[in-house]
Order: sequence, then C-alpha cells, then structure tokens
Amino acid sequence: MKKKKSARKMIITAIPYVLLTAMLAISLIPLVSMLGTSFRSRATLLTTRTIFPQEWSLEFYRTVLSDVRILTYFKNSFVNSLITCIVTVFCSVLGGYALSRFGRKVKGINIVVVFLLMLQMFPTVQMIIPLYITFQNMGLINTPYVLLACYPAFTLPMNMWMMRSFIDSVPYEMEEAGRIDGCNRFQTITRIAVPVSKPGIASSAILAFNHCWNEFLLAMILIKKDNYRTMPVGLNNYMQENSADWGSIMAAATLMLIPVLLFLNVLQKNIVGGLTVGSVKG
Repeated sequence: MKKKKSARKMIITAIPYVLLTAMLAISLIPLVSMLGTSFRSRATLLTTRTIFPQEWSLEFYRTVLSDVRILTYFKNSFVNSLITCIVTVFCSVLGGYALSRFGRKVKGINIVVVFLLMLQMFPTVQMIIPLYITFQNMGLINTPYVLLACYPAFTLPMNMWMMRSFIDSVPYEMEEAGRIDGCNRFQTITRIAVPVSKPGIASSAILAFNHCWNEFLLAMILIKKDNYRTMPVGLNNYMQENSADWGSIMAAATLMLIPVLLFLNVLQKNIVGGLTVGSVKG
C-alpha cells in the first residue's frame, strides 16, 4: 500500500516537469529550424524537409558576412541597445529607490506606480504618429539619436516598477546602519541598496537590452537612412516584393543571437551571485 502511494506521489510530482519539458521542446522548434535552415546550401534549401540539413554548408553565412551593410546594422543595434541599457538601469535604480523608500512619506506616490503600469498597456503602434511628429519638429528624424531619445521611454516604466519591488526586499535597517556609519543618501544607494539588488539590476539590464536589440517598428518608421538602420530593419534587405532569401535571413538572425547570448551569460552570473548574497551568516 505504501509502495502504491509513493509511486502515485512520484507520478504527480513528475507531471509538472514533464509538461514544462514538453513546452520547452515545442518553444525551441522555431529556433532549431532557424539554425538548420541557416546551415543549408542554396541548392537544398527548398528540396529537403528535415529540420537539420543532410549536407552542412556556410554559403548563407558567407553571403551575409560579405555584405558590408550588415556590420553597420550590427554596430548601430549594439550601440543603441547598450546605451539604452545603461540609461535604463541608472534611472530605474534611482526611480525604483525613490518609489520604494518614499512611498509612505510622499502622498500620491502610489498613483505614480499605477501610472507607470498603465504606460505598458499602450501598444507602440498607437504612439507612432505623435512620436514621429514630435521628433520631426525636433529635427531628430533620420539621425542616430532618435532611437536613443525614444527607447528609454519604453523600457523605463516596467524596469522602474520591477526595481521598486527588489529594493522593497532590502531591509531598511541596513541603510540606517549605513547612515549611522556616516554614509549619505547617495552612498547608501551605491554601497548598500545596489549590491543587494544585483539580481534586479541584472534583470533590468537584460530586459532593456533585449527590447532594444529586437525592436523593429520604431526603427523602421523613424529612420530611413541606410547608415543608421538597425539589424531587425536590415533583415528586410533580403526580402523582395515576390521572393525572399530565407537562407540569408536565417543566417543573419542566427548571428543576431550571439550578442544576446553573451550578454545573458555575463549577467546570469550576477543574478546567481546576487541571490546567494547573505544566504550564509558568518
């Protein structure tokens, strides 16, 4: 009887893991298909139906890397994403700290939090026309600065709200101890709140970088000059009116994954390290 109960308990415990594994496998199918297509040859692109090519080829990667414009698009995407990430993290830490620590002292601060969440409800397509008119009046259309002026407005609300939640988990007594030791307000943020909130800062950086790296609509509407385009918009060069070079598109999309994976790998260590801070008492 006990064996039956233990076996039933093991099955019930294993069900969520089986479902998660199945969902992960299904979600990886497009990624695996993209990788397989990028390593096909042009002759076998439309003649084989297997996910992985029978004969591996770098033909499409040579086509993409031989295009000088790809390096320009790559550089533009990386610069925009990195600067937006830095600005977003800096402003999110300060804004999240203010919302967390002064929420009980300043009346109406919760309305600001609700307003931040409401900003995430509006789709980007609704803001295209007012943004275009505003930036046109400012003379920023078709300049390398228009996306830097636009992207933080879309990444800040969610990241600031998320940082507020992380800083709420930092005991205020730690900051009071720092103030007793002679730290001012800014020093308590940089020396106490920021180190303890490393998981939140890393998550904020990942969200901001990933959003800017993959953003397509704003980059396509606000920039028409080829020298200032980003990678998602640059992939349109391989699509024509009646045909598309799917092999080159898949190869370029695969190359786009490399900076994101490297960025995630670096910040993942900070997330794990931040989660273990204070778990062992000396």
